[in-house]
Amino acid sequence: MALTATAVRVGVTGRVYFAPQGTAIPTATSGVLASGFNDVGYITDSGITVSTATDTNDIRAWQNGDLLRTVQKSATFSVKFAMAETNEYSLLLFYNNYTHGAGVVDGSVTWNGAQPYRGAFVLDVIDGTNLIRITMPDAQVSDRSDVSIVNGDAFVYEVSIRGYPDTAGNAGYMYIASAAAS
Repeated sequence: MALTATAVRVGVTGRVYFAPQGTAIPTATSGVLASGFNDVGYITDSGITVSTATDTNDIRAWQNGDLLRTVQKSATFSVKFAMAETNEYSLLLFYNNYTHGAGVVDGSVTWNGAQPYRGAFVLDVIDGTNLIRITMPDAQVSDRSDVSIVNGDAFVYEVSIRGYPDTAGNAGYMYIASAAAS
C-alpha cells in the first residue's frame, strides 16, 4: 500500500447534534438532518473521543494452562465530549431536566433521579472538504462529569454517550466522504 498524506484526517472542526428517540438518522455524509436535531454548540478543544470497548474471556486448557480461545463477552460503542456552551441544548443533554425560559439562555434545571437523556446522535467531523459523520440511532448519556465553577474558566459539561443496538444490531455507524456536506 502506498503512503498517502492526503488520507490523513484531522478533526479540525465539527458539530454534535442530538434528537428525540426514534428520529431518523442519516445513512451517508450528505443530506440534511431530520427535523428535531439540535446542535449543542461549542465543544472544548479536547474534541470528541470515540471508544469501542470489549470484554473478553480466555478459555484455557487443563494441560499447561494453554490458551485455547478468547471469547468476546460484550462490546460497547461510545463517544465522549465536553460542551463549552451553557445553552438550552447543552443543559438539556447534560441534565435532561431543563425548562426554557423567556431569554436566549434563560431557564431552569431540576436536579432529580430522572434517567439521563436517550435519543439519536449525529457527530460531524470536518477537515477541509473531508467529512466523517458518526451516527448513533439509539444512545443514552451514560456518564456526566462534575461541573467546575472556577474564576477564569468556562463551565464545561462533559458527557459520555453509549450506543444501543438498532434493529440491524448496530450501535453506531461511521460514514466517510472527501467532500464536506455540512
